[in-house]
Amino acid sequence: ENPFSSHCGMPIIRGEKYILTKWFKETEINPSAPNEICEHHFMPVFHPVGFEKVRMRLDCVDAVKEWMSRADEGQWTDETINGDGLYSGMVSKHLNVDAAPIKLLNELRDTFREILTKWIEYKAPLTHTATYGIRKYLCGSQLANHYDKKNTHVLSAIIHLDDDASDKQWNLYIEDHHFRPHNVTMEYGDIVLYESTTCLHGRPEPFEGLAHCNMSIHFKPDSWN
Repeated sequence: ENPFSSHCGMPIIRGEKYILTKWFKETEINPSAPNEICEHHFMPVFHPVGFEKVRMRLDCVDAVKEWMSRADEGQWTDETINGDGLYSGMVSKHLNVDAAPIKLLNELRDTFREILTKWIEYKAPLTHTATYGIRKYLCGSQLANHYDKKNTHVLSAIIHLDDDASDKQWNLYIEDHHFRPHNVTMEYGDIVLYESTTCLHGRPEPFEGLAHCNMSIHFKPDSWN
């Protein structure tokens, strides 16, 4: 049962009524679980498409990149990958953005809360739940297609910071609310706004460059249960 599609047939006042109902669902391209219906398909959505790539230069993002550029190699730590699963194909390093100045983190949080609230046309006030990164993907890295945590990662942004790529761009794979697949390229100044718990996403193709740096920030509606 999908509780968000409640409907009924009203009494026929006169004459007769004939209906023919057909249901359609486009196939999502998910190599790990093809055509599998899951709970993420039945959650409320806030945007008609589910994601959008926008280009904007933000002072807070410039400041994060400047802070990143001052970090020495010892501050980047290898990310621990445990066995099979979502992160099993990743080869990456992590720079803990929580170590950045608190004023910068607050500005980043407030800026993206305003951007995402406007993006969903003010349907709900948002609560910040996590800022993750900075992650530096290395050559050969890949990230399996997945949905984010349904209790906290509802409306999110991927912030591209830097890359040392080959001639081949490293695509972000994402499915919209109609299960249509998209391959999105990003460069500095690009931000992907997306509903991370209802849009399947990942980077399933191996990265062929030297380094690709980004970070993500997550929110949930205040009334999310």
